[in-house]
Amino acid sequence: QQAVDGLNEVVGLLTSLYGKNPKSAERVKLSRLFNAQGESLSVLSEIKEKVPYLEHCIDLYTEALKTSLGQRDPELSATIQMNLGFSYMRLAEEKDRLVNSNLALTADYEALKFFTARDHPLQFIKLFNSNGKAFLNLSESSDTGANLVKALDAYHEAAKVASLDSYPEDYALTQMNIGEALSSWYQLQNNRSVLTGALLAFHNSLLVFKEDTHPYSFACLQNDIAKIYSFLFEYTRRKDFLDKALDSEKEALKVFKPDVYPYNYFLVKLVSGNIFGLYAALKDPKDNYSMAIVNYNDALDRK
Repeated sequence: QQAVDGLNEVVGLLTSLYGKNPKSAERVKLSRLFNAQGESLSVLSEIKEKVPYLEHCIDLYTEALKTSLGQRDPELSATIQMNLGFSYMRLAEEKDRLVNSNLALTADYEALKFFTARDHPLQFIKLFNSNGKAFLNLSESSDTGANLVKALDAYHEAAKVASLDSYPEDYALTQMNIGEALSSWYQLQNNRSVLTGALLAFHNSLLVFKEDTHPYSFACLQNDIAKIYSFLFEYTRRKDFLDKALDSEKEALKVFKPDVYPYNYFLVKLVSGNIFGLYAALKDPKDNYSMAIVNYNDALDRK
């Protein structure tokens, strides 16, 4: 907040000093300041008042683009476009999902004109992961198959650069995203090979996202893996897949305590109930259906 207040004061002083027609060097200063304001507000939006702060970020990045020199300072313009796209993507999780996802894609594509895989690999990875998430959002309402293909294509572009050795966290995030997109693709294709690909991607992500270093991501992955094993059981009727699914949910519950992560606890208990329901088709239906009901009731208590 102190950073935001200080930047507001500086912007006010410089705007008054430069007048209505600032020179090129002055425009660059203003553009950088607007961008810095947006970055500071973006951090604040993670703590409180998410939607209004993100909307203000978007206004600031838009103002930064107006005062930038465009192609005469391509790196600054691309950085602002990237920040703008990321803000739209975060806002899409809160409201106007499709509109904001499309606006994010527009900004990301502008940024990618400058941020190439060779010269700016980290920005390239992050932008294509953002693209993939945008297409995944769009797949929820229209052209599901086509948008899922675009999401997977975007994630695979990121995966070409995001190596385990050079960018381990981005590698893990990209692999997690690939697994999630393949899980959605399975809903359309009902193909066992898609499940195998999703499972491999999730396990790749676990090479980095471990319980002690990235507990939230670790637990999300365990819940995702449990769902994949449940789907695989439906193909094979192999009990060991259900055993692995239940083991994964036990791992997830090490992190997703009901008082700390009530919604995530709800999701884990919902999947666990499904797993016991599948067990009931193999053996001890009375006991396993009872366990399914216990888990569903636990889930409802946190819904």
